Amino acid sequence: MCALRHSASQLPEKHPLLCVSAEKGLTGFWGSCMKGTKQHRQKLAVVASRIVILLFLAQRSISYYGITPQGGVIMADKTKLGYTFPPYTFVAERGKMKEFAMAISQKENEGGVDPLYVDKEAAIKAGYTDIIATPTFTTCCAMWGGGGLMKIVADLGIDIFRLLHGEESYEYFAPIHPGDVLTSSMKVVDIYQKEKKDKPGRFMDFTLLETTIKNQAGTLVMLGKTTVVER
Repeated sequence: MCALRHSASQLPEKHPLLCVSAEKGLTGFWGSCMKGTKQHRQKLAVVASRIVILLFLAQRSISYYGITPQGGVIMADKTKLGYTFPPYTFVAERGKMKEFAMAISQKENEGGVDPLYVDKEAAIKAGYTDIIATPTFTTCCAMWGGGGLMKIVADLGIDIFRLLHGEESYEYFAPIHPGDVLTSSMKVVDIYQKEKKDKPGRFMDFTLLETTIKNQAGTLVMLGKTTVVER
Protein backbone atom coordinates (compact mmCIF):
# COMPACT_ATOMS: atom_id res chain seq x y z
CA MET A 1 0.00 0.00 0.00
CA CYS A 2 2.86 2.38 0.81
CA ALA A 3 4.40 1.72 -2.59
CA LEU A 4 1.44 3.45 -4.19
CA ARG A 5 2.75 6.76 -2.91
CA HIS A 6 5.78 6.55 -5.23
CA SER A 7 5.75 8.00 -8.73
CA ALA A 8 3.84 6.26 -11.45
CA SER A 9 7.03 5.41 -13.29
CA GLN A 10 8.13 3.19 -10.39
CA LEU A 11 4.97 1.09 -10.47
CA PRO A 12 3.50 -1.36 -12.94
CA GLU A 13 0.42 -0.25 -14.79
CA LYS A 14 -1.72 -2.55 -12.62
CA HIS A 15 -0.92 -3.72 -9.11
CA PRO A 16 -1.10 -7.57 -9.24
CA LEU A 17 -3.12 -7.88 -6.04
CA LEU A 18 -4.89 -4.61 -5.46
CA CYS A 19 -5.81 -3.97 -9.10
CA VAL A 20 -5.19 -0.24 -8.67
CA SER A 21 -3.74 1.69 -11.56
CA ALA A 22 -0.40 3.40 -10.84
CA GLU A 23 -1.70 6.70 -12.15
CA LYS A 24 -4.69 6.70 -9.80
CA GLY A 25 -2.86 5.49 -6.70
CA LEU A 26 -5.43 5.07 -3.94
CA THR A 27 -7.90 7.38 -5.64
CA GLY A 28 -10.81 5.42 -6.99
CA PHE A 29 -9.54 2.24 -5.32
CA TRP A 30 -12.84 0.40 -5.12
CA GLY A 31 -13.96 1.57 -8.53
CA SER A 32 -10.74 0.29 -10.05
CA CYS A 33 -11.15 -3.03 -8.32
CA MET A 34 -14.66 -3.46 -9.62
CA LYS A 35 -13.52 -2.60 -13.13
CA GLY A 36 -10.49 -4.92 -12.92
CA THR A 37 -10.35 -8.38 -14.41
CA LYS A 38 -12.05 -11.33 -12.80
CA GLN A 39 -8.63 -12.60 -11.77
CA HIS A 40 -7.85 -9.33 -9.99
CA ARG A 41 -11.14 -9.40 -8.13
CA GLN A 42 -10.55 -12.99 -7.04
CA LYS A 43 -7.08 -12.11 -5.72
CA LEU A 44 -8.50 -9.14 -3.84
CA ALA A 45 -11.14 -11.38 -2.27
CA VAL A 46 -8.45 -13.79 -1.11
CA VAL A 47 -6.42 -10.97 0.45
CA ALA A 48 -9.49 -9.51 2.18
CA SER A 49 -10.54 -12.90 3.57
CA ARG A 50 -7.03 -13.50 4.93
CA ILE A 51 -7.05 -10.13 6.66
CA VAL A 52 -10.41 -10.91 8.27
CA ILE A 53 -9.15 -14.31 9.45
CA LEU A 54 -5.98 -12.79 10.91
CA LEU A 55 -7.95 -10.14 12.76
CA PHE A 56 -10.31 -12.80 14.11
CA LEU A 57 -7.43 -15.01 15.28
CA ALA A 58 -5.73 -12.04 16.91
CA GLN A 59 -8.91 -11.20 18.82
CA ARG A 60 -9.37 -14.83 19.87
CA SER A 61 -5.77 -15.04 21.07
CA ILE A 62 -6.15 -11.88 23.14
CA SER A 63 -9.36 -13.25 24.63
CA TYR A 64 -7.90 -16.71 25.23
CA TYR A 65 -4.81 -15.55 27.06
CA GLY A 66 -6.69 -12.97 29.11
CA ILE A 67 -4.58 -9.98 28.07
CA THR A 68 -5.22 -6.78 26.17
CA PRO A 69 -3.13 -5.55 23.20
CA GLN A 70 -1.49 -3.09 25.64
CA GLY A 71 -0.49 -5.95 27.94
CA GLY A 72 -3.15 -5.35 30.60
CA VAL A 73 -5.22 -8.14 32.11
CA ILE A 74 -8.84 -8.61 31.04
CA MET A 75 -10.71 -8.53 34.34
CA ALA A 76 -13.84 -10.49 35.14
CA ASP A 77 -17.05 -8.47 34.86
CA LYS A 78 -17.83 -8.02 38.55
CA THR A 79 -20.86 -5.87 37.76
CA LYS A 80 -22.67 -9.23 37.46
CA LEU A 81 -22.02 -9.98 41.14
CA GLY A 82 -25.39 -10.28 42.88
CA TYR A 83 -27.25 -10.71 39.59
CA THR A 84 -30.38 -12.82 40.06
CA PHE A 85 -31.95 -14.77 37.21
CA PRO A 86 -35.74 -14.86 36.91
CA PRO A 87 -37.26 -17.68 39.02
CA TYR A 88 -38.62 -20.72 37.27
CA THR A 89 -41.46 -22.96 38.49
CA PHE A 90 -41.90 -26.53 37.29
CA VAL A 91 -43.57 -29.78 38.28
CA ALA A 92 -41.49 -32.85 39.13
CA GLU A 93 -43.03 -35.41 36.79
CA ARG A 94 -42.80 -39.10 37.64
CA GLY A 95 -41.85 -40.08 34.09
CA LYS A 96 -39.12 -37.48 33.82
CA MET A 97 -37.69 -38.43 37.20
CA LYS A 98 -37.49 -42.08 36.13
CA GLU A 99 -36.01 -41.21 32.73
CA PHE A 100 -33.31 -39.13 34.37
CA ALA A 101 -32.49 -41.95 36.79
CA MET A 102 -32.19 -44.42 33.91
CA ALA A 103 -30.04 -41.99 31.90
CA ILE A 104 -27.45 -41.41 34.62
CA SER A 105 -27.48 -45.16 35.41
CA GLN A 106 -26.92 -45.85 31.70
CA LYS A 107 -29.88 -48.23 31.58
CA GLU A 108 -32.50 -48.57 28.85
CA ASN A 109 -35.14 -49.67 31.36
CA GLU A 110 -35.77 -49.52 35.11
CA GLY A 111 -33.89 -52.75 35.75
CA GLY A 112 -30.57 -52.10 37.41
CA VAL A 113 -31.62 -48.65 38.62
CA ASP A 114 -31.76 -47.95 42.36
CA PRO A 115 -35.40 -48.83 43.29
CA LEU A 116 -35.73 -45.62 45.35
CA TYR A 117 -35.76 -43.69 42.05
CA VAL A 118 -38.18 -45.86 40.06
CA ASP A 119 -40.16 -48.18 42.38
CA LYS A 120 -42.83 -46.56 44.58
CA GLU A 121 -43.27 -49.60 46.81
CA ALA A 122 -39.54 -49.85 47.45
CA ALA A 123 -39.40 -46.14 48.27
CA ILE A 124 -42.31 -46.46 50.74
CA LYS A 125 -40.58 -49.39 52.45
CA ALA A 126 -37.51 -47.16 52.81
CA GLY A 127 -39.58 -44.53 54.62
CA TYR A 128 -40.54 -42.20 51.76
CA THR A 129 -44.03 -41.42 50.53
CA ASP A 130 -43.10 -42.06 46.88
CA ILE A 131 -40.06 -42.40 44.64
CA ILE A 132 -37.45 -39.67 45.09
CA ALA A 133 -35.43 -37.63 42.61
CA THR A 134 -31.79 -38.49 42.01
CA PRO A 135 -29.32 -36.03 43.58
CA THR A 136 -28.38 -34.43 40.25
CA PHE A 137 -31.93 -34.20 38.89
CA THR A 138 -32.18 -30.58 40.01
CA THR A 139 -29.31 -29.56 37.69
CA CYS A 140 -31.56 -29.56 34.64
CA CYS A 141 -34.21 -27.72 36.61
CA ALA A 142 -31.72 -25.06 37.69
CA MET A 143 -30.62 -24.56 34.09
CA TRP A 144 -34.23 -24.17 33.00
CA GLY A 145 -34.64 -21.57 35.73
CA GLY A 146 -31.87 -19.46 34.23
CA GLY A 147 -33.34 -19.70 30.75
CA GLY A 148 -30.99 -22.46 29.64
CA LEU A 149 -27.21 -22.69 29.49
CA MET A 150 -26.83 -20.43 26.46
CA LYS A 151 -28.88 -17.64 28.03
CA ILE A 152 -27.04 -17.95 31.34
CA VAL A 153 -23.70 -17.66 29.56
CA ALA A 154 -24.92 -14.73 27.47
CA ASP A 155 -26.32 -12.86 30.49
CA LEU A 156 -23.02 -13.28 32.32
CA GLY A 157 -21.00 -12.14 29.31
CA ILE A 158 -19.01 -15.39 29.22
CA ASP A 159 -17.41 -16.58 25.99
CA ILE A 160 -18.99 -19.98 25.29
CA PHE A 161 -15.82 -21.12 23.49
CA ARG A 162 -13.81 -20.63 26.70
CA LEU A 163 -16.36 -22.11 29.09
CA LEU A 164 -15.43 -24.92 31.47
CA HIS A 165 -17.44 -26.62 34.20
CA GLY A 166 -15.53 -26.17 37.42
CA GLU A 167 -17.47 -27.66 40.32
CA GLU A 168 -20.97 -28.71 41.40
CA SER A 169 -22.42 -29.35 44.86
CA TYR A 170 -25.88 -30.24 46.19
CA GLU A 171 -27.25 -29.94 49.70
CA TYR A 172 -30.68 -31.46 50.28
CA PHE A 173 -33.06 -30.50 53.06
CA ALA A 174 -36.09 -32.51 51.90
CA PRO A 175 -36.79 -35.20 49.28
CA ILE A 176 -38.39 -34.40 45.93
CA HIS A 177 -41.41 -36.54 45.04
CA PRO A 178 -43.54 -36.77 41.87
CA GLY A 179 -46.10 -33.98 41.71
CA ASP A 180 -44.04 -31.51 43.75
CA VAL A 181 -44.25 -27.97 42.39
CA LEU A 182 -40.72 -26.60 42.61
CA THR A 183 -39.45 -23.05 42.19
CA SER A 184 -35.82 -22.55 41.27
CA SER A 185 -33.91 -19.29 41.81
CA MET A 186 -30.33 -18.72 40.66
CA LYS A 187 -27.97 -15.95 41.79
CA VAL A 188 -24.36 -14.93 41.13
CA VAL A 189 -22.71 -14.99 44.56
CA ASP A 190 -19.02 -14.65 43.69
CA ILE A 191 -16.72 -13.69 40.80
CA TYR A 192 -12.96 -13.99 41.07
CA GLN A 193 -9.79 -14.71 39.09
CA LYS A 194 -6.96 -17.17 39.45
CA GLU A 195 -3.59 -16.98 37.77
CA LYS A 196 -2.66 -20.01 35.70
CA LYS A 197 0.12 -21.91 37.45
CA ASP A 198 1.73 -23.00 34.20
CA LYS A 199 1.26 -19.60 32.52
CA PRO A 200 2.17 -16.71 34.84
CA GLY A 201 0.44 -13.47 33.96
CA ARG A 202 -2.53 -15.26 32.43
CA PHE A 203 -5.77 -15.69 34.31
CA MET A 204 -9.01 -17.65 34.43
CA ASP A 205 -12.33 -16.16 35.58
CA PHE A 206 -14.49 -18.07 38.06
CA THR A 207 -18.20 -17.42 38.54
CA LEU A 208 -20.06 -19.04 41.43
CA LEU A 209 -23.79 -19.57 40.93
CA GLU A 210 -26.04 -20.45 43.86
CA THR A 211 -29.41 -22.09 43.23
CA THR A 212 -32.22 -22.56 45.74
CA ILE A 213 -35.19 -24.80 45.08
CA LYS A 214 -38.37 -24.65 47.18
CA ASN A 215 -41.47 -26.81 46.97
CA GLN A 216 -45.15 -25.85 46.92
CA ALA A 217 -45.16 -25.48 50.72
CA GLY A 218 -42.33 -22.95 50.58
CA THR A 219 -39.92 -25.45 52.12
CA LEU A 220 -36.30 -25.24 51.02
CA VAL A 221 -35.61 -28.50 49.25
CA MET A 222 -32.15 -28.02 47.79
CA LEU A 223 -29.23 -25.59 47.84
CA GLY A 224 -26.89 -26.02 44.89
CA LYS A 225 -23.64 -24.33 43.93
CA THR A 226 -22.12 -24.31 40.47
CA THR A 227 -18.73 -22.93 39.50
CA VAL A 228 -18.20 -22.04 35.85
CA VAL A 229 -14.76 -21.16 34.53
CA GLU A 230 -13.83 -18.92 31.63
CA ARG A 231 -10.32 -19.99 30.65
